[in-house]
Amino acid sequence: MSKALREGIRDSIEILANEVIAQRLKTGKAVYSTETGIDANELTSQCLRYLYRLLVLLYAESRPELGIVPQ
Repeated sequence: MSKALREGIRDSIEILANEVIAQRLKTGKAVYSTETGIDANELTSQCLRYLYRLLVLLYAESRPELGIVPQ
């Protein structure tokens, strides 16, 4: 994996995670509490999973000949 790609993925995960935290703070949900707050490792995993899903969807949409996404 190239350095630029690795940094892009890291930046994307950070943006997603920061948005999750901002939304939780905005709605008064726990963020930093150990019992009901966010586990950093779990948040990172979920953001990475979400990012991969977006990438797969964008790839499928860019390749109509695959017939995966209806036109």
